Parts: sequence; structure tokens; C-alpha cells
Amino acid sequence: LVFRWTLWDWNPTLGLAAGIVYLSAGAIRLARFNVISEREHAVECGPGKYILGMPIPTAAGVLISLVVLNRTLGGQLREASLLFMVLCFFLGVLMIAPIPFRSFKDLKLNVRTISLLSLVLVSSVALAVYLRPSFVLIWLLGCYVLLGLIEALISLSRRLGQMGRPRPDS
Repeated sequence: LVFRWTLWDWNPTLGLAAGIVYLSAGAIRLARFNVISEREHAVECGPGKYILGMPIPTAAGVLISLVVLNRTLGGQLREASLLFMVLCFFLGVLMIAPIPFRSFKDLKLNVRTISLLSLVLVSSVALAVYLRPSFVLIWLLGCYVLLGLIEALISLSRRLGQMGRPRPDS
């Protein structure tokens, strides 16, 4: 869909490569999901709290919501072929990257969670009222992707910070 919409405009060969990378990453993501055992996943990510790699529906939702937004804006986004090419590569990498994304299966309602959900809800309503409702889906999916990336960076910085500290038993 995205290839026919915009990727072939700028450079058909690179557009085809972006589409193939995206589709291949989705296939690899599904294969890993089917092969990885529940125990290995629980050790790496925590039981049921995270999933490894960005879910395929999220990646597809980002692209489809941009197509819908383009239609709402009268075709203005179609000119950004290079941006969509880079986005296809980026989403493909996120699907197969060992980055944990929240599954929201064990969401605990505390002050921080309620505050974050309230902020996202209020900002979504503001987008729908002041701009257009078609902006809301890309906003929500973008927040989810950003949340996964921020949590991965925080986790990485914690691990790097612990590497320099001496262990208590040594």
C-alpha cells in the first residue's frame, strides 16, 4: 500500500528495498515470536509485561494512519517519499530489534500511570478538536513507539551505570 502510494515516486528501486525490508522484518518478527519459548521471553523481558520488538500491528498502524492523514490533508504528505522510505526502514528495524515494548497486560493503576494516561487522553482530545481527528491515531501510535524507545534507553543507561560499579561480593 505505501509503496504504491508514495515509495515508488522518488526512487522505485529504493522504495522497493524499503518495502522488502519492512515486509521481511515483519516475517522475522513473526518467526521469532513463534519460536521463542515463554520461559526465555520471561527471563529477557519479564513475564507478560513486555514483548520483544515492536509489534507488527503497531508498525502497520503507523503507516496506515499516515495514509489516512494524507487523505485528510488532501494529499500533502504524498510528496514526502524519502521520509516514508526512511520510516519503512526504521519501523522494520524496530520490529526485529531486541527492544522490549510494553504489552499493557499487567498495567498497574498508580498515580504515575493515571497521570500519563490522562495526559495522552487530553492531548488526543485536543488534537481531534483543534486539528483533525485523523491526527489522533498517529499521535497515539507515536506515543507508544516513543515510550518503548525511552524505556529502552533508560534500561540501557542503568545497565551501563551498573557496569562501572564494583559488586558487593568482590
